[in-house]
Amino acid sequence: MNTMKGVSGWSALVLTFLWSVTTGFGQIKVVTNVKPVGCETHANGSVTLGVTGGTSPYSFQWSDGSEAKDLENAPRGTHWVTVTDAKGLVTRTEVVVGTYAPVLIRVSPQDATAPRQADGRLTARVTGGRPPYRYHWISFTNTETRFPPAETVHHLPEGNYLLVVQDANGCSTAVKARVNGPASARR
Repeated sequence: MNTMKGVSGWSALVLTFLWSVTTGFGQIKVVTNVKPVGCETHANGSVTLGVTGGTSPYSFQWSDGSEAKDLENAPRGTHWVTVTDAKGLVTRTEVVVGTYAPVLIRVSPQDATAPRQADGRLTARVTGGRPPYRYHWISFTNTETRFPPAETVHHLPEGNYLLVVQDANGCSTAVKARVNGPASARR
């Protein structure tokens, strides 16, 4: 059925364009929602697509070979998706999957005040990753000692300690710390 009977030249071109826009044959727009990778070594990022314009249904081709609409278990880096609509209109979109900043730990010690006195303290300052953080303190001197899962541990004798911090993404970082005896005992 020719709905443009009797229309010619520029008028026909304008009417054809208007018909195409109103029926969806036009530019495909892709909106991305990216979830970063939890840790540097994980491949648990994702990309969710929102597609408008063109004519549905759409087909998808990701740079890793996947033909799913959304990209799951994506590693950190640059990915491309080619979206093709039912009439062959194609658009290509670049998506960057980032990562959270790495978990960084700085431990501030407070030394014991007297030899064999258990009044030292270690306080951790954690940045990066994704809070909340879980703290696991370990004594090298007495591995039987149990510590509360807190950023500060008290009543420590002189000795070496290890702190392992895990963030909400499951990423872990460890750092060694030391509580010294009194300064007069070190001279």
